[in-house]
Amino acid sequence: MSVLGQSENLSPSMARPGRSSGAESWIDRNLHWLFPAPTVAVIFAIIVFPLLYTIWMSLHNWYASSTVAPAFVGLKNYADILGGDGRFWMALWRTVLFTGMAVACQTVLGVGMALVFNREFAGKGFARTLFLLPMMATPAAIALIWGLMMIPTLGVLTHLLSLGNLPGRLW
Repeated sequence: MSVLGQSENLSPSMARPGRSSGAESWIDRNLHWLFPAPTVAVIFAIIVFPLLYTIWMSLHNWYASSTVAPAFVGLKNYADILGGDGRFWMALWRTVLFTGMAVACQTVLGVGMALVFNREFAGKGFARTLFLLPMMATPAAIALIWGLMMIPTLGVLTHLLSLGNLPGRLW
């Protein structure tokens, strides 16, 4: 029995009016591919394609201001950077050093704050407020800016609507 109390053994013509049984069964079998398909397409367009295009262009000799087509050079660009460019190795070392120091400092400070705020002491609520206030200030500032932009008489959004000869809104 189904949820509605109807038998599952209906003939194909009685299953659901308006849709053929073959199309319905194909859709039902492939819903796990159909639902995520739009998201996958957007992710491909925003992330995967630019990444693959960047890798492809890294295998070419190319300048943004050049009027000639890029020339394929293979791994020569990578060999030049890894073999003879001291700036690359210095930049890589600085990146690793900065990342390591940042992660270590954030971990030590985070664990330290968690240990301090896990204990009972006078002014614990005030201390938590002081440490959490910077995280709350950004969303509050964004809310204020949006509120100012949406003022019906002086707001930027109302002005932009008037430039397009559209009526103002009482946001």
